[in-house]
Amino acid sequence: MVTHTLNKLKLLFVFFIFIFVAFTSLSEMQNTISPNLLELEIHKMVNEERIKDSLPPLQWDEKLSYLARVHSEDMASKNYLSHINLDGEDPSQRAEKLGIKCGKNYGDEVKIGIGENILQNALYKESEDKTGKLTYELRTISEIAKSTVNSWMMTNYNKENILDREYVSEGIGVVISKDGKIFITEDLCIGYITLDENKKIDVDVHSLKERIHNLVNLERTKRGLKNLSYSIDLEKVAKSHSEDMAKNNFFSHTNLNGENPTKRALKMGIPVQKQRGGIIFKGIGENIFLNHTYKSVLLIDNKNFYDYNSEEEIAKTTVDGWMKSKGHRENILNKDYDEEGIGIVITEKGDIYITENFF
Repeated sequence: MVTHTLNKLKLLFVFFIFIFVAFTSLSEMQNTISPNLLELEIHKMVNEERIKDSLPPLQWDEKLSYLARVHSEDMASKNYLSHINLDGEDPSQRAEKLGIKCGKNYGDEVKIGIGENILQNALYKESEDKTGKLTYELRTISEIAKSTVNSWMMTNYNKENILDREYVSEGIGVVISKDGKIFITEDLCIGYITLDENKKIDVDVHSLKERIHNLVNLERTKRGLKNLSYSIDLEKVAKSHSEDMAKNNFFSHTNLNGENPTKRALKMGIPVQKQRGGIIFKGIGENIFLNHTYKSVLLIDNKNFYDYNSEEEIAKTTVDGWMKSKGHRENILNKDYDEEGIGIVITEKGDIYITENFF
């Protein structure tokens, strides 16, 4: 009887040793994976899916990442998987509780809210050897990230979030539990929430002029036309008109004195006539455009949050706008023009008056 009892005790001892070793092994595995690196790898793979669909990549937002980590930590500690936490709070309510604002002004409506994907993944691959003993193989960060994004892309709701054109920023939170479960939260926003209230973007006017000039010449090059040279004289005419429109709050090729581009150039002593062969060309061509330093402004709790344009975006939307307008497009593609000048004025409230003169 004593021998039998000792044998049972030995078996129990071996069993507990096995459990201890197994969990020690899992704990060691957990410490070899960096949650932060996994977050960035998932972010990279999400953007790869968007690029495949001709969508711009999502910008990483640390506030959204903090929101996501808090939810992943909550799910891991309380062992559940849901967009709604155990206090009944959805992603937007949790964001509000943390003082995180997310939204965008679309003119006739303001959209506020957070999109969210969640997943429970595993740190290791579990299998049995020939003796039936469980073995654990640590997965790489790339393997975990890939399986996460693939899983989301196979579910309509999650896929729609990843490929939603309106989302522009995201944050990802990863928490690894002691038993090797990985809780992953991805929070997405249709605006940029890290911008400071009323912070104005710094636009380099000289750089913006150069970008617009290059894009105009690119449109001419596409159609086999010679590039326009840049004229400081024409820039003076253009700059004067942009300043006039901004100061007197109008938008027209004809100023408040009834002067068109040619009359304004003559008034400044700039030539408006040239001869090519037996043909005399007279007159100044002109394009004008009213752009803005920001795409939209969101008013939350009487505070303004701006979604700013980059210089590249301002230049592109300006030239694209001209190319979609018959008269402005004809000026850009006029084979008889040799030079151009661009004048830009940016107001305190973010309006950008752009004048382009041709000769």
